[in-house]
Amino acid sequence: VYAVWSSAHNAGAFACVAVVQIATLMFTHSIAAVFYTASVVSIVIAIFIVLAGADRPATVGLPSIGEYTGDEVVLDDGQATRAELTDLSLWQIFVRYILTNKVVWAITLTSMSLYLVRYGIMSWIPSYLTQFKGFDPGTAKWLVGIFELAAVPGVILMGAISDLLKDRRAIVCIGCVIGLLICLTTYFFSTSHLAIIIVLLIMGSLIYAPLTLVGLMVNESVPKFAVGSSTGFMGFFQYIFGETLATALIGILVAKFGWIASNTVLYTAAGLALLLLCYIAIHEHHVAKIAAGE
Repeated sequence: VYAVWSSAHNAGAFACVAVVQIATLMFTHSIAAVFYTASVVSIVIAIFIVLAGADRPATVGLPSIGEYTGDEVVLDDGQATRAELTDLSLWQIFVRYILTNKVVWAITLTSMSLYLVRYGIMSWIPSYLTQFKGFDPGTAKWLVGIFELAAVPGVILMGAISDLLKDRRAIVCIGCVIGLLICLTTYFFSTSHLAIIIVLLIMGSLIYAPLTLVGLMVNESVPKFAVGSSTGFMGFFQYIFGETLATALIGILVAKFGWIASNTVLYTAAGLALLLLCYIAIHEHHVAKIAAGE
């Protein structure tokens, strides 16, 4: 279910590319019209969410997810909890369950590394494909959206597989990152346009599936009342460090050393994510044993 929700990011990213391209054609390449069109679409969606949405099950008279499913969070010390509220202050929650939580740090750094790969590919698709691979600029722009859209079925499939493996989500992520490293090699060194397009479609799933799962994993590693803090903490590293390094740093390195520098950064980030996921997989095995009472 979480994967279905998360795949909306990818569908929305494709819709963004489509709206921009269509608005550009409709309004004779007016940049202002493109922004106005995107803003109107966003406002309509936001109004729908305000009218139709609810913040949590209790708002509409339903039991909490923990009460409904019986799921518990198993912490490092072996404690299990379904609590959604606490008397702890925000700072106490942050220090106790986020700042001193090794698993949260491992998942956060994994997510940061994957964000670096995500934006290191997505942000530079038009420039890389036109300057280095000989693609037509129009085709390269649409491939950004297709890269996002192709991730939707893959994200949902990998989420379902992680459920079948009884929440051993790190194992699924490890498989995705290994596949990603193989695809990166083809993306970097292939001269076939068809092969590059196919690899881009595959990489959409191999990047976004683990990104979706680590978002779920970080929330599963803390009590319900700390989920907001864990999500915000991870998001800070994703965008402040992951996206910034993928755009600003890669741009500087490419200007100075060429695209080989970008390739090296992406390989390194994916390798770091793989090492961290191995640590998380060991932790998941330990937690599973605690939950089983072994």
